[in-house]
Amino acid sequence: MERTRPEKASEHTITEGLKKIQIRQATVEDARAIVDAEREIAEELGYFCSEPSELLLENVVNTIVACRNGNGVYLVAETNGNIVGHAFLELHHVQSLRHVADLNIAVHAGWQKRGIGTKLLRHIIEWAQQTGAILKIQLNVRASNFPAISLYKKMGFEEEGRLKNRVKVKDGYIDDIIMGLSLIEDRPQVKDVLIRTLEKKDINLLISKFCFPWSTIQATTDKWNQYFQQQQKQVRTVYVLEKEKEIIGYASLLYSPAYPHFKNAAIPEINDVWIIEEWRHQGLGKMFILRIEDFARLAGYQKIGIGVGLYADYGTAQKLYFRLGYIPDGYGITYNNQPVSPGETYPVDDELILWMTKTLR
Repeated sequence: MERTRPEKASEHTITEGLKKIQIRQATVEDARAIVDAEREIAEELGYFCSEPSELLLENVVNTIVACRNGNGVYLVAETNGNIVGHAFLELHHVQSLRHVADLNIAVHAGWQKRGIGTKLLRHIIEWAQQTGAILKIQLNVRASNFPAISLYKKMGFEEEGRLKNRVKVKDGYIDDIIMGLSLIEDRPQVKDVLIRTLEKKDINLLISKFCFPWSTIQATTDKWNQYFQQQQKQVRTVYVLEKEKEIIGYASLLYSPAYPHFKNAAIPEINDVWIIEEWRHQGLGKMFILRIEDFARLAGYQKIGIGVGLYADYGTAQKLYFRLGYIPDGYGITYNNQPVSPGETYPVDDELILWMTKTLR
């Protein structure tokens, strides 16, 4: 049925004519008003899949409690002590779908066309964006519910599919439309690019393709074998960047960094980022790092770190990391992961590093 967290969602008050509409989190005490409103809406064909008798108070109570306990957010619109609309997002329990939330929203009878649905939906979307972990909102809407479809499109939802004749009504059948809203649409996209985890079959190709002049075949072989073993032990996840089935870059998310301040604070490190030269300056680096941040969010991390060298070859990376919101961690620079001492001399090479962090939530 379509019914268009920070634990303490902020409250918003809007003026609707002479009445004030407050958007707040639902409580168990709101459940009776919500289920009564849903039963009234369900009397009219084509809005809910459920019959009025199938809309149970117990289910509403359980959903409110689950959202309060971290499984989403449940909001109500209220004026003069009366609930005039409600909306909730539910998260999936399956780990591979934890980045997706299901939306339900309803404006109660007699309160349509007053902007309440828009306000509820806007607040729901803002809440999802603030979590940092929800990357997509999805919903089902009856094809006959033109006002709801119009609202969803206005708020950026797109039709992603149609289930033919899914809902039975008295005089026939109604299609169910699947709609979705991506919360990462502003991120750079490059056509036909795939980001995936390292597979054993990739190792020989990576050794031959990314054996640099400053290294040796043996050292490169040891590196990629070590990376794969670390991935097997869940110490590191290696991501490869693939275009037209050709690997054009790689990066790692290192869960136990060698840099002491990251390791002690359980901050994962984006490590060893590389994109081949002909594919640089096309938004791939930004896209790659933002996707790795997403993976870290979904794994439950609230902060992420990265290190950058100090000489000119790292200039582009330095500017990119600052633009993406990374800031120095405040502990100065290191050489071989150890703090440099004032007055001492150090080679200006790849081991001279400035460490930076970014808050993910």
